[in-house]
Amino acid sequence: MVKTLTKSKKLSTHLTHMTSIKNAPQLLNDNSIKNELSIILSNFQCIKNTITCLEKSVVNLGKSLELVQNVENKLSEGGRGIEFAEVKLSKVLSKNPGLSQIKKMSEIISGEIRNDNEDLAELSPEDISCFKYAPIVSADVQRSFSKYKVMLRDNRRRFQFDNLKAHFVTSCWYSFNN
Repeated sequence: MVKTLTKSKKLSTHLTHMTSIKNAPQLLNDNSIKNELSIILSNFQCIKNTITCLEKSVVNLGKSLELVQNVENKLSEGGRGIEFAEVKLSKVLSKNPGLSQIKKMSEIISGEIRNDNEDLAELSPEDISCFKYAPIVSADVQRSFSKYKVMLRDNRRRFQFDNLKAHFVTSCWYSFNN
């Protein structure tokens, strides 16, 4: 962000002849903007890093939930100008009715819960174990739909099942290795 600010200062000095940019050099030299950018960087960098980690394919459920909890903790530390983010995250998470069940499944898988399965009574042990690598964000699902949309287009009427199977295996192998 600081590099961007520096580049913006240089650019604005070259464009001072434009009416809409005449005040830009003065604003960019204002220390309050630099301070505001520092607040954003120090308090919200964790969100960017967490989203990047959650979008990876091979993050287990416990690790995913831990990442979200770390963001909640970081935002709860507070600070001037970030209270709104803590409130927003709390509202978004509270509107997710399946989050408590996902947390419970993670605790069962990790061995933290042994007896309290009331909410998950309809699931077998095999069903619960399948959630070990369940994504808590939809990035993987969206990527899958995009891949399959390419494979299963309307103009692919002659795509034989064996070829589809080979294409699918190759696609999965490529995704796993990259």
